[in-house]
Amino acid sequence: MDPDNSRWQLSHHLLADITESLRWLVWSKTPDAQQGRNRPQPITRPGVKSDREHIGTATGVDQMNTFLDWGT
Repeated sequence: MDPDNSRWQLSHHLLADITESLRWLVWSKTPDAQQGRNRPQPITRPGVKSDREHIGTATGVDQMNTFLDWGT
């Protein structure tokens, strides 16, 4: 009923691993791979946190300088 919170079975994880391996194999033979760009993204798995999560927002150099100089 709630696909976002359901857990995958072992077979689903194995199929995702196979798919990712094939993506990497195909990508490795491209000009992009030689330049180290456009790497294939991993398949999102339910219940597994991504190591690519970003917390917060980007701050400009001027904003960071202002923040660091606030106490002096």
